[in-house]
Amino acid sequence: MAHFYVYATNDIREGQPLQLDPSTSHHLLRVLRVGAGDRVTLFDGRGARSDCTLRSADGRRAEAIPGPVEHVPPPTLRPRLLQGLPKGAAMDELLRRATELGIWEICPVLCRYGDGGLRPTKSPSREARWRAIATASCRQSRNPFLPAICRPLPLEEIPLRSPSLRIVASLEANASPWREVAGRFSVLTGDVYLAVGPEGDFAPEEQRWLRRNDFLPVSLGPRILTAETAAMVLLAAVQLAGG
Repeated sequence: MAHFYVYATNDIREGQPLQLDPSTSHHLLRVLRVGAGDRVTLFDGRGARSDCTLRSADGRRAEAIPGPVEHVPPPTLRPRLLQGLPKGAAMDELLRRATELGIWEICPVLCRYGDGGLRPTKSPSREARWRAIATASCRQSRNPFLPAICRPLPLEEIPLRSPSLRIVASLEANASPWREVAGRFSVLTGDVYLAVGPEGDFAPEEQRWLRRNDFLPVSLGPRILTAETAAMVLLAAVQLAGG
């Protein structure tokens, strides 16, 4: 596999020249100083990737000539994170790390105690930034699957696939230790929903919704973790349990 891992917005077809978008072209040609004839790996975020020969179309736009296309099978374990929207830039870092760890879908949740409360907002620039962060994290980690990023919604408006395993990181005294929960499964497969609250955790009515929808309260240990740390601990534990 070539050293440079590059996201392609169009379908990758062997032998068919593919022009890269202006920002990707600038990064390759001007920042990284990748030249004509060098090798890059294109990926489409849906499992297709190809080692390609790079050429410069006009000195500013890069063009790649794909070789044989590999189709990576989708993972058998598909973690889906319901994340109470944290305040500040914590969501950016959470997206970056979750993509590295192979998250399949991220659903930002509007919570009473979260960033912006329960008020839905349309922020195309924020959602475009989230997609760009996830794409950059795929490039860095060589993850061939770009996670789906939902628009922020309240818990009760998020559609859940069924059947599925559902887990919520919980501070409740009766929450089951993760080791005990993981021991019930020889291997984790399919859709696994992971719910993590914002700073201040889920509000009482949100916790009731999670219980009604069969989310199993799980303890991540004696320490109080930040929202982004709790999400990464839970995601990593589920990935390890899934092999």
